[in-house]
Amino acid sequence: MAHGRHDLQRRVQDPSARLATEQGYTVKQAAQRLGVDQGSIRHWVRKFAPIPAPLAPNAMAEQLQRGNQRLREEISEW
Repeated sequence: MAHGRHDLQRRVQDPSARLATEQGYTVKQAAQRLGVDQGSIRHWVRKFAPIPAPLAPNAMAEQLQRGNQRLREEISEW
């Protein structure tokens, strides 16, 4: 019976978390819409969040450099 309960929880919690992450609802809006506590939505969002892919050693530096370049370009357009 515990397996059935676990399956039911996952079927309810995962879509609830997606409401806040993929459908543009805030945690508060999702909680109100579903009639659950905001803390539950936050927990489910963390629980079902995808695991980020590991970065290559220089990926963070390259990512920051690209971001800085983009910001410089935006500033120069003013």
